[in-house]
Amino acid sequence: MGRFSWLTEGSSSSDQLATRSSARVVSKDEEDVSSHTSRDISYGIPSRCYCGLLTPLKMMDHTDEHPGRMFFGCKNYKLGFPHLMKWWDEAMMEEFLQLKWAVDNPRFGFRQPESEERETLLRTEAELTDVKNQVLKMKRLRRVEVTTAVTLFGLKHLIWLCVLQIIVFLIRDLLRRTPNRPHTGDFVVSAEYTTAVSADYTTRCLRRLHNPLSPPLTEPAAAGKFFILVKF
Repeated sequence: MGRFSWLTEGSSSSDQLATRSSARVVSKDEEDVSSHTSRDISYGIPSRCYCGLLTPLKMMDHTDEHPGRMFFGCKNYKLGFPHLMKWWDEAMMEEFLQLKWAVDNPRFGFRQPESEERETLLRTEAELTDVKNQVLKMKRLRRVEVTTAVTLFGLKHLIWLCVLQIIVFLIRDLLRRTPNRPHTGDFVVSAEYTTAVSADYTTRCLRRLHNPLSPPLTEPAAAGKFFILVKF
């Protein structure tokens, strides 16, 4: 009789139970995609009967076998096949199973609720923002590395320049202190004191030593001899 239950006015209770049991028992091995994507007219909550009439939710009369029980069926359901009559609880259970299958298999046309779509969109935006922040962080780190490398390169050359200047200064000072190795621009001082060199003359001699372009010195009469030898 298929996956749905039929109830006619003259059917027995045992036939009804067997029909409902056969409608509930569905082998998973026999299910395929087409059975879910293009379901039968009677599967789940029916909207129309096989005869074309609407199948609204109704309630059994008190004179029927199941008084007060809810069902879906057209107005001619008591005439039997091909008119449809389906219990409300069975229809809801089938709808639940259909929804569960659609959730487990979203690639077969199941559309996520709007709240889930919004959550997925927000999660995707958060991931994109995180990736963007990581890229910016890597760029900043790269810029800092380049700046540090350039600074270290400049400092290294500055240190070498300072070392060379110190070496040149030491060589020039050594040449100045050597009396037998005069060079252009250098001068060597040799002095011989007597016991009576005046303090003023000594001061002027020192000034002459520091400033070779100053006027020539005049030796004081009472002072001893002071010899300055300047070589260029």
